[in-house]
Amino acid sequence: MYDLPVYSGASEMEVIKNIGIQNIVVALGDNTKRIQIARTLSKGGCEFPAIIHPRAYISRSASISRGAVILQNASVGTHAKIGSFVIINSGAIVEHDNEIRSGAHVAPGCALAGQVYVGEKALIGVGSSIKPGVRIGRKVIVGAGTAVVRNIPNSQVVVGAAAREINKKS
Repeated sequence: MYDLPVYSGASEMEVIKNIGIQNIVVALGDNTKRIQIARTLSKGGCEFPAIIHPRAYISRSASISRGAVILQNASVGTHAKIGSFVIINSGAIVEHDNEIRSGAHVAPGCALAGQVYVGEKALIGVGSSIKPGVRIGRKVIVGAGTAVVRNIPNSQVVVGAAAREINKKS
């Protein structure tokens, strides 16, 4: 479709360095490996521009760091901070004053309300919702469709909906 070279695997990193490619997108879903590869390539002088789909909405006051990838129909709100090598996937909503730390992945269709913090290398699974002001720790995995209504400490795996009855209708 596009006449662009695609390199994969650790064995090709030396090729990348030797032929003088400088601007690279690390398109890998594994958060830890994405950061490791970027660090290795950085030592070879590679640059990592942020890649933003033309149909993504990015607030003028949002900050997007190097190597971040923001896909179609994603929305990044006012004063949001997107770290290095973050993926904001298709249709994800990252509202105002969010901070998404390096290497995190916000999967398709997620909705992160205002002032949410997502730690390094965390994965917010497809279709998940995060309540305003919640902090998601480093290397957390939020399962698909999960409703997060409280802070989640580092390295946890969480799943499920938190809905509960608060008022009985007559």
